[in-house]
Amino acid sequence: MNTLTTRHTNRLAWAFGVFSFIAAVHAVAAKGPTFSVTLAPGVALEAHRIGERPRSEALDGRIFIIVSRRSEVEPRLQGPPGMRQDAPPFWGMDVENARAGTRFELTADDPQVYGFPLKGFAELPQGEYFVQAFMNVYETFHRADGSVVKLHMPCGDGHRIMWSTGNIYSDVRRVKVTHDGQPITLELSRVIPPYAPTPPGGTCQQGNLVESQHVKLVKIKSERLTKFWGRPIYVAAIVLLPKDYDETREARYPVIFSMNHHPRAYRFSGEPPSDGVDSFEERGENTFSRWWLGPTAPRVIVVRPLSENPYYDTSYWVNSANVGPYGDALLQELLVNTYQDEMRVLTVVHEASEAGKGI
Repeated sequence: MNTLTTRHTNRLAWAFGVFSFIAAVHAVAAKGPTFSVTLAPGVALEAHRIGERPRSEALDGRIFIIVSRRSEVEPRLQGPPGMRQDAPPFWGMDVENARAGTRFELTADDPQVYGFPLKGFAELPQGEYFVQAFMNVYETFHRADGSVVKLHMPCGDGHRIMWSTGNIYSDVRRVKVTHDGQPITLELSRVIPPYAPTPPGGTCQQGNLVESQHVKLVKIKSERLTKFWGRPIYVAAIVLLPKDYDETREARYPVIFSMNHHPRAYRFSGEPPSDGVDSFEERGENTFSRWWLGPTAPRVIVVRPLSENPYYDTSYWVNSANVGPYGDALLQELLVNTYQDEMRVLTVVHEASEAGKGI
């Protein structure tokens, strides 16, 4: 073999060795746990029924793996992820046409699987964890603007997906997580029901509170939003009446519009609100309720509009290219139904005011 051939052979061998080393390092770096997720029989049908979607045995959505060291609360409820410093890490992957028995593998080397705050499974230290699978179920919307989007439709839950109606989760497993690729199996078997019972012929959209002497719920189907989204869309308002409302049948009242996020959006574990309009109780057992039913509270009607939608827990009640004509729905549909003669409100502009936060 001549010198030129020998040098060429040596360079090829060196290049192959370097390539092999880089590939080996990448393979080691990419190693991590593998999670194998299946869908239990009948769950797809139940999820569509509860979520008020058309009947189907298949689901589209995003599967999540949530891993925690804590056991006192389900991993999915130790958040919401990204909103609390002590929330557990999670990873997700979009899936389509998921059916009973379909197996989805979430692996460390799959570029479609990524998470927060740890990007990949390889960053998760080995050890014992409590793990849970979760699926945010999508609905396909054929919108009036010509776009077709897949999103989750909330139903009285403030669009916090980890407790959102019609989504699916697994039992919690205590497992030893290793980086040897041995699959950890989880089955999506439980469907989240509506936070409050849905009345016959009604809808879970925007929620269904129990009405009382001073608390009423006005809910309507918005024709404008229904046309925009290509499926029935409802908006609502919680109405808080003053103490003497039933005693003075001839009186009419000014209105305060309490513009805020959905009352379920930031209550992580379903606990009742501690103060403000949403905390009102007829028995007067908290500070706000005692004040509202007492002699110093103003004699006004509080209207609390609700507009959770496929993108967020509130529309901010403006017309938007993303969420649709919610401003028109508020002013031309919802308030028309709220301002009924039997509600006895004052309707001139200077006799209404607006309050709220996050707007």
